Amino acid sequence: MNKVYRLYRAAVREDERGIQDKDAPTTAPGDTSRCGPDRCFAWQVIGWKESLAPCARGLKVGVIDTDIDEAHPAFAGRTIHRFDFSPDGHGVPPNWHGTAVLSLLAGSPLGGTPGLIPDAEFFAANVFFSDERGEMGADTLSLLKALDWMKSFGVKVVNMSFSGPRDELVAEAIEKLSKKGIVFVAAAGNEGPTAAPSYPAAYPQVIAVTAIAKDLHNYRYANRGDHIDVAAPGVDIWTAMPGGRAGYHSGTSFAAPHVTAILAVEPRKTLQRDKADLLDGLPVIDLGQQGRDSVYGRGLLVAPSECTPPFETIASNE
Repeated sequence: MNKVYRLYRAAVREDERGIQDKDAPTTAPGDTSRCGPDRCFAWQVIGWKESLAPCARGLKVGVIDTDIDEAHPAFAGRTIHRFDFSPDGHGVPPNWHGTAVLSLLAGSPLGGTPGLIPDAEFFAANVFFSDERGEMGADTLSLLKALDWMKSFGVKVVNMSFSGPRDELVAEAIEKLSKKGIVFVAAAGNEGPTAAPSYPAAYPQVIAVTAIAKDLHNYRYANRGDHIDVAAPGVDIWTAMPGGRAGYHSGTSFAAPHVTAILAVEPRKTLQRDKADLLDGLPVIDLGQQGRDSVYGRGLLVAPSECTPPFETIASNE
């Protein structure tokens, strides 16, 4: 059956500042003063250093989401491949969600919304359409096409920030691609503590990411469950917005890219491990109850203190 997927509703709740300062312009190139610790606090929370970014240079990273505003200054000079997999005959939905998610990874280091791994090679797949009620949705076929596209180009890490029911066809595709060494990261969902598991985050091969605030407390709308793997900053996250603007977003959608970036700077061989072995080798800060729990999973995933750039990066600098 052709299943329907949605963006997380709570990501745009007005009471959670889902879209804040939407009219604030991004910074001018070369001026990073607007993204100090008050806005880019997530870097400090996960222990991110600018010296880590070169370790992801050239890594192929996929983002399955809405379309993006490729003309945004945040994406200037980045290597981004776009493709539209949304079905014909439907309306074009807003592109704010995909723009925000991708900017956390690919944002220009010279702008006001700097990305964590701007020199990676990005594959942005739009799978969303606008239905007859004006709501954004995606379907099984679009997802399968996007996954096959990423497989054909050798994408190594895939970020997914949307939700839907269990889908046997998508589950089978993710299982097969995981065995080929592709790592999947997905937002856990914003349907609340009592909500049922959301997919694709709940598939066993996918790293399910919940959101926490600056004070390390969990996002109150985040899904919970035994499938939650790790936590990352996802409340009041400063991102790029369409039209050259910037603003705050909240939700597990914006926590997932922080985990994707940390994985992207790991040694390429490390990414070949299965999910359990991969996570066992990554540093976390235990949150909540001692040990793994249904709220924070293993805990806050933090960045490595150092990493080794790929051989081609070292050679180009000699």
